[in-house]
Amino acid sequence: STQSTWATTTAADDEDPALDTFKDALKDETAAADDSTSDHGSDVSDGDDDNDGNDNSNSNNNNNNNNDNNNNNDDNNNSNDNKEPAKFFKRLSTVAEIHELMDLWIRRQPLPDDFLAALPASTPSASEAGVADTNWTLAADTQLVELAWVIAEATRSNPMRLTAAMFEQQSALESRKMFSQVCHMPSLAIHRRYALLVRLNRVWRIVPWVDFSKCSEAWCTLAHRFGQLRALCLDRNTRDKILTTVIEMSSSSSSSSIVANRQRASKVYSDPSEAALNSLFGQLMTQLHVGKSSLSLRGKNSDRVFEVKFEGEGSTDAGGPYRECFTSIANELMTTALPILIKSPNNEHHRGMNQDCFIPNPAPIAPEQLDFFIFFGKILGIAFRTSILLNLFLPSFFWKQLCEQPLDGSDLMGIDGVCCSTLDQMRTIDQQGVTDDETFQSMFGVHWVTNLSDGSDFDLVPNGRNIPVRLAEVGQYCRAVVQARLNESCAQMEAIRRGFGELVPIELVRLLPWQALERSVCGAPDFSCAVLKRNTEYQGCTESDTHVQIFWQVLEHDFSALERCLFLKFVWGQSRLPADGTKFDTFKIHAVHRSGDPDSLLPEAHTCFFTLDLPRYTTRENCRAKMLLAVTMCGTIDTDFDAGDLDGYE
Repeated sequence: STQSTWATTTAADDEDPALDTFKDALKDETAAADDSTSDHGSDVSDGDDDNDGNDNSNSNNNNNNNNDNNNNNDDNNNSNDNKEPAKFFKRLSTVAEIHELMDLWIRRQPLPDDFLAALPASTPSASEAGVADTNWTLAADTQLVELAWVIAEATRSNPMRLTAAMFEQQSALESRKMFSQVCHMPSLAIHRRYALLVRLNRVWRIVPWVDFSKCSEAWCTLAHRFGQLRALCLDRNTRDKILTTVIEMSSSSSSSSIVANRQRASKVYSDPSEAALNSLFGQLMTQLHVGKSSLSLRGKNSDRVFEVKFEGEGSTDAGGPYRECFTSIANELMTTALPILIKSPNNEHHRGMNQDCFIPNPAPIAPEQLDFFIFFGKILGIAFRTSILLNLFLPSFFWKQLCEQPLDGSDLMGIDGVCCSTLDQMRTIDQQGVTDDETFQSMFGVHWVTNLSDGSDFDLVPNGRNIPVRLAEVGQYCRAVVQARLNESCAQMEAIRRGFGELVPIELVRLLPWQALERSVCGAPDFSCAVLKRNTEYQGCTESDTHVQIFWQVLEHDFSALERCLFLKFVWGQSRLPADGTKFDTFKIHAVHRSGDPDSLLPEAHTCFFTLDLPRYTTRENCRAKMLLAVTMCGTIDTDFDAGDLDGYE
């Protein structure tokens, strides 16, 4: 046998000699899987497959390869026999190694010796680390990857090439406190696990040849395993290149023009359905969705997929009204004007985590409401494709379902902490000395029914609201409640995913952990002034000018996170920047040259061009006061003339 695949590379950016074999094997994976389920499919040539496998074999797979060689004639004589993908892969040792490695990682089993032998010499041993490799959970691995990206962004480094010293810097130690699963881990354990994650990330280079339409199918597909480990991707550049390529290949150059009447949207209606249709969301849905093709909505990068004309307002859409339209829609979605989202129980009762979050309304979808959920998915798809950022507060409960990532108890805790606390008390009832049904019922009084997030009752068994839960059934009851609550919005999420999938291939989204999907659609709720400053041009002034320095001090130190979002909406029409600090227009600060006292002037913004006309303020206090007045009182685009004189204005 030849040298192990894992030992053939030593640097993170070296080409893997087995990559060509990966490509050939992965191209054949779909064919082999199809053969195993097809009644009349043509078979894959065993002879060629065996040769590929022998060219890249190792000692762990010699027996399989020898068996394949001994049975070549039999296989060729029975070319119509179905093959199972798992058996097919065993003939390709390099791909089989990837399967084995990912399977062992997922099941928290000891990793292959040749994989461990390929780690850098400076990597602490398992005994030195003080934490066994098998003790690391997927949640802890995920948090370590997030920590690595925080450090990489702070040091402007490649997240695949961080050093042990970077993890020990004071800022990194402070950042570690944000991650509950890794904050108490010994430093050597973190160093070792990071080295293992870097080595694991080598397999991401074969992603372009993986068929992610099979992500939710049998465990034996690579797509399924990549889906399980999606949150462990350090090499996001490779992943992002794939996303960008697919978005560009599926884009359309056509665009639409819509007319939006904000006066009509702001009226109060007694009929909820009338209010929903007259909202900005409803107006766009009528013009872009009902009976319309989605092709024109498949933009790319920073494309505007439609032009906005605000009826009765003196604005020209060079980008500002377009962005402001999405900001207004996001605000509408988090109100009772639309039937799509409701406050989570944590939000409603101001308890637990995510007290600002909204979730899909679990109430049954009326036929006339289905389009609202589908079009909401399209709005998310437009944001994902074109870097429009929506100021939405949605928990992991929502994002995991959108990218088909399994839900667990932590997601229920994120929307209804009271429910989870009650279930925890019931699970430990025996520790409180309760041994009979009467005492149990006197404490909890529960029946086989649960409250959904909208307050409605849901029977866990037929006629469950009339059947008391017995002490011996507590475990079964708790599991039934969790299952019902995690599935309460399945129909709604299916409609949202349907709309999203008309613009973004769902197979593509299976590459992303839910956090990455959220960042792509919503950006970061706050932004770094340093990131904005790095992406700023100065016109008629310089960064060293006194009034410019005063402005940055106010924005960074005197404004709250909410006030910074209001500032961003004031100058750009949307209130968030991309979470990674990239892919947004250049911010421009333009000097104001007017006679008179500059401290009496207010700043002006041109949202279409992301430009701020900044007066030459002389004090930090005055700059803050004038900026705060502008961003709070001028939240929307002003009209330049009397709107009441325009046709069609109500």
